[in-house]
Amino acid sequence: MNQRLVQARRTLLSAAILNGASVAVGMALVVAVMYAALGMAAASNASVGTIIALISDTPRARRGKFSHLLAAPLLGLPLFLAVQLLRGHPVELGLLLVPATFLAFLSTAWGRAGMPVAAAVMFAMLLAMAPQPASSLQEALLRTAWCACGAFLYVLYATASNALLNGRYRTQTMASVLLSVAALMRTHAGRFTRVPADSAQADDPRAVGDVLQRQAALAEQLQAARDLILESPSTPRRQRLAGMLIVVLELRDRLIAGELDIERLQAIQPAALAPLAATLDTMADEVAALADAMLLGRTPEPASDHRAALQALRDRAEALAAANPHDDEILERAALVRSVCVRVGDEDAAVRQLTARPGASRRPSCRLFGAAGSCSSVRPTGPSSRCWACGTGASRRCAMRCARRWPSAPATRWHACCPGVRATTGCC
Repeated sequence: MNQRLVQARRTLLSAAILNGASVAVGMALVVAVMYAALGMAAASNASVGTIIALISDTPRARRGKFSHLLAAPLLGLPLFLAVQLLRGHPVELGLLLVPATFLAFLSTAWGRAGMPVAAAVMFAMLLAMAPQPASSLQEALLRTAWCACGAFLYVLYATASNALLNGRYRTQTMASVLLSVAALMRTHAGRFTRVPADSAQADDPRAVGDVLQRQAALAEQLQAARDLILESPSTPRRQRLAGMLIVVLELRDRLIAGELDIERLQAIQPAALAPLAATLDTMADEVAALADAMLLGRTPEPASDHRAALQALRDRAEALAAANPHDDEILERAALVRSVCVRVGDEDAAVRQLTARPGASRRPSCRLFGAAGSCSSVRPTGPSSRCWACGTGASRRCAMRCARRWPSAPATRWHACCPGVRATTGCC
């Protein structure tokens, strides 16, 4: 019961609910304005235009929001007019509806971005057949003009509300991504200790399908979050969210890489991997707690440090291997346990970095990039050797200077972001 209440709270605080409330308020405002200005008939047709436009209104970056919302009305309004003109000609109306419906559903191949447009086109044709047929061309044009007015007013409202709620959308989207990462970590921990009874269950399609489904859902969320969160990170809060997103991307990569060892891990006695599974479950709970704190506007609690437990497990495996230097099975098992401990340790470091408080970490190791792209105080930190250069030519020049300064450092990671964005390690 408690878990259901927690899930209900997360749903109520999600970006989808806030966006839905904004859409409802916008539709009510547009219809009320049209009713007060032009009467019931105008408000009725304007509501159709509002429906056509609001389907595409989802949380997204401020840049390009207006043009994104215009796509559905530009396609739906001509069909709205055409259906009204052909209401008295069933054959011609059928010849219009069939290819229009085909093309509308064909646009769903565009992916998530194409589905709202397809739905808007279908609603435009469907709602055009709801009222009585227009008695003349002038009446059909007048209805279409009212519909276009409602759509345009809603596009203006949606653009303004998206800009106003953009900061909250960023936080909610990041929290949703963190909850998906926590679910993937729990699934991964469960597969650690799942020992098949026979070879037929070694590749359980349900278990593999669950992992693939969670990875696909997380990939879609990360794509949407990247477009929203990485847009203009010009304030400390936005910089922190951008840094968290980059850490989550690396954490997701490590979780996917961990799937490569599942078959060999399942051959090991479950008791040997139970501490690793428990550590992953604990980290998943901490990531979920961080997401809840973000949704509630609270300061998250720092994550636990599992380095000592992982080191103890690794030492135990190495001691067992040293005591049996000629047993190939024990040596292979010890090497595998060491490898998994290192990977889980990297995931533990990522979780601690996510939950670190903004003022509790060390001072930033990279200054803000100026117009000339100079970076005079950069120190190598982190396990990998990547350059996250995004945005402008200034950041790219800075990344090139860093690479020239440390051309072969094996333990270097640069997070060179847009002007105004600090390095994510210790800065965000």
